[in-house]
Amino acid sequence: MRSVETWDRYAGEIAADPERFLRQEMFAAADLLAEFFRTGDGRCRSLYIGEKVRQAADGRAGPDERERLLGEIAAKDTANLVATMRPLASAVGLAELESALRGIEAVVGAHAGASVRLLLIGDCLHQDVMSFLVEPCLRDGVGLEPVFIPARNVAEQRALIRAHAQRPFDLVAFSPFSYEFSPELGRYVSPRHAMESGRSIRLAAEESLAGACETVDLLAACFACPVLVHTTAGVRRHDGSLREVAACLLTRHARAAARSVVNRGLAAHVDRRSRAERGRVSLIDETPLLGRFGEMALGRELCRAGARRPAALGMHLAPAYHGVITAIARARPGDAPMGDCRGTAESVGVGPARAVVLRTLPGGAEAAEPAAMP
Repeated sequence: MRSVETWDRYAGEIAADPERFLRQEMFAAADLLAEFFRTGDGRCRSLYIGEKVRQAADGRAGPDERERLLGEIAAKDTANLVATMRPLASAVGLAELESALRGIEAVVGAHAGASVRLLLIGDCLHQDVMSFLVEPCLRDGVGLEPVFIPARNVAEQRALIRAHAQRPFDLVAFSPFSYEFSPELGRYVSPRHAMESGRSIRLAAEESLAGACETVDLLAACFACPVLVHTTAGVRRHDGSLREVAACLLTRHARAAARSVVNRGLAAHVDRRSRAERGRVSLIDETPLLGRFGEMALGRELCRAGARRPAALGMHLAPAYHGVITAIARARPGDAPMGDCRGTAESVGVGPARAVVLRTLPGGAEAAEPAAMP
């Protein structure tokens, strides 16, 4: 908490309820870092970096201020953790700890020649995606400036969208149905609702779809940049235990029925919007990942970290975003030259997955034709 206690953004929350702040903002990062040191799993390292980026994701801060905040939080984390462990660790262990933390600090506080500003509407799926994007994008000379809107309440969500409408973004992404983000569809991750009738599932899916389509229209009206809209793979997160696997199997039919309704309707709506907006609104299709990896693998939690439950789906979606972000950064006149992005997906161990990307981009970007994820 000492890393952020002086930030205006968090001062009120810390003063009002420091224990609640620790649970919501700090425990996940601490768990991820501990798991990384315990297992050496690089995915936990990426997710920890993503937590740091999220903590500094303040739409009010300009790029220079945000870069300063990121550098500050990374340096303070290193100093605080090393000071805490100094009386407890051996000299060799302390040196290894400091070396690993300095490596993370170099990523979190890195200066990029170009940056891409993103508005992300959805649940923690977007946070997972961003975690696996930071380093690949930095290798291309591109920094990320994400702003998250995680509100599930539709009225609150749309109020926040309108509040950000005057801010300049390079890309807006909306994932309306992932995990439990949709109140209407979130119930179908519970076995209690697994036996609902087909009619009940269809009505709930249609209600969720109608709300999502209205939000797509609002995003197209509020922002001049490209808008990406997710279909849903409809996976249920699980920890691999017998009980959780059984729950996935019990809810599979209901989730598949709902997925069919919302994906078909959303694809048709986005296609109409895309034609009206000359390709500015595009679909990113999650469903081919089901064929490539399988539902159980996509929903498998990478680890448990505080209240966070990052799953493999976000990791496998990251290369699709990387392609879009690279195209946007390349389209900007006057930005610093970028590195070669070939092989980036393979270099971080997420495979050569591709997705529907933007047909047209502002500023005459090179067109990228839709391609299904293999």
